[in-house]
Amino acid sequence: MDAVQAYAVSLYALSLGCAVFATCQTAAMTRLVQAPSLRLFWYLVTAVSGAVEILHAAFTVRLALLTSPPTDIAVSATIMLGAGGIFAGMARFMRASILDVQQAATLKQLAYRDPLTEIGNRRAFDTSMAEGETSGRPTTVILFDVDHFKTYNDTHGHEVGDLVLKHLARVIAGTAPGYSLYRVGGEEFAIVAPIRQDEAAMLANLCRASIELVPLLHMDQPIHITASAGVAQFRDGDTVSTVMRRADQALYAAKRAGRNRVVEAA
Repeated sequence: MDAVQAYAVSLYALSLGCAVFATCQTAAMTRLVQAPSLRLFWYLVTAVSGAVEILHAAFTVRLALLTSPPTDIAVSATIMLGAGGIFAGMARFMRASILDVQQAATLKQLAYRDPLTEIGNRRAFDTSMAEGETSGRPTTVILFDVDHFKTYNDTHGHEVGDLVLKHLARVIAGTAPGYSLYRVGGEEFAIVAPIRQDEAAMLANLCRASIELVPLLHMDQPIHITASAGVAQFRDGDTVSTVMRRADQALYAAKRAGRNRVVEAA
């Protein structure tokens, strides 16, 4: 093997290494991508890349065994190495980009999720309310508050208090699937629904009844929970502050009237 041939074989081997690296990157991307159509695309890219590598490897071996290689072999080997390096760099860049996008999405999700109950937090609620203010369609907020919540902490401890909040979130979410539920602070929860106030009041009563009928089981003992709710719909000229004020007033009215009930805002 003369010097030119050895040089060409080395470059082809390096370009093959770049192609293998790129294929590993594209294979990793199929696990990162969530959309089925994009995942299928990356499966196809990986398959084509693998097939090209097999041909590439066979040609590299054949080149090494040639007794009289072509005169332009050094030029073609240099081109192959450059192309392989570009492909590997692009694959690595795209994988890093997908990871960055997914990390940003995860951080955003965490920023809008309550860590205890794993439902939307106050920030997510404020965003939903702002959208409801400008949506131009009927939007109603339901505020739930656990009745006598301090009693659970004083009687059973704060650990059980946390279980009560988790239980309430599960019951409301299970009773009102399809509606976004938020923990807006302490023992207070909310639903922002694109429905009229009378419809939201029926939904709130259904959730209230479910909370009353489904106890929290702790140490094989049932802990009975009730909650009160206030309901208010966005009206013409309403802001988030004004509709929240009416919902709060309705919730306080439910508390004053004996708890475990739903009151609509006037």
